[in-house]
Amino acid sequence: MTFTFRQLEIFVEAAADENFRITAERLGISQPSVSNHITALENKAGGQLFERRRGSAARLSPFGRDMLDQARMLLRESRKMPDHGQRQDPSYTLRVAAGAYLVDYCIRPSLAQYYAAGNLPNIELIPAFPGNEMVSLLRSGRVDLACYTGRPISFPDVDCEVLRRVSVGLYGTPALVAPLEADIARISAAPIIMLPVSAPANDWMLNTLTNAGIYPRLVAARAQFVDVLTELVVQGVGLGLLFDEEGLPLAEAGRLVRLPLEFDPGFRVMLTRRGFRDPRAKGAVAHVRNALLSPSRRAD
Repeated sequence: MTFTFRQLEIFVEAAADENFRITAERLGISQPSVSNHITALENKAGGQLFERRRGSAARLSPFGRDMLDQARMLLRESRKMPDHGQRQDPSYTLRVAAGAYLVDYCIRPSLAQYYAAGNLPNIELIPAFPGNEMVSLLRSGRVDLACYTGRPISFPDVDCEVLRRVSVGLYGTPALVAPLEADIARISAAPIIMLPVSAPANDWMLNTLTNAGIYPRLVAARAQFVDVLTELVVQGVGLGLLFDEEGLPLAEAGRLVRLPLEFDPGFRVMLTRRGFRDPRAKGAVAHVRNALLSPSRRAD
């Protein structure tokens, strides 16, 4: 069974509170983020860690109590790991926080080629929501680098590097798009696929649509993952706001149509702690940067 130290840390904190809302507020992250990390750890550990109840209560299960001892032991051992010195070292690990889209379609597909080169630092990918969670992870030293697609942010202790502009478009099947033309009122009334209300990226998606004068009135479905959202659009369930690097190939294949509207672009952004310059990380940071600069690639 494999899991990240971040998942173990959040589990230990949540076990102390037995209340995901309190844990989220104390750690400065969202409650859905806590739930997602716990669910991911449960999937990898092979058992239910908490007995969910009405409201915010989440009591440790018997399996969770056993897992808690292991988690504490692993975290104690991780803190004893020695520093290998300021040099390029294949035993060094660059910890990268990223959303599911960038992990699945930009960074992970490039890792086989990266490791084939040999003698390079390890790269550990840690799922995280853009915004406060990523900044919190950077500030605490739990990750070295964070990346997302959205709007640049500004904090005095965080370096924000804008790598490239990412255009977006509103897509749908030919049958769904044909009667809409470019009529904003019709488009606003058409079914649309959105992200969960609790997802930070849903706010960005909604703002992007409203800035173009589109006020969705019929949310046909809410998909947690971008690939699921895209598949629902292809199936004709509703319109979807997609990155053009994902949508245009489907339009060229005749499966989708891009509506003739322009939207505010997103930006591919990389965050590091202010002054982060560890020489051991140089090769890994360069690779992640190049992966983010390239158009996304579907994972096999």
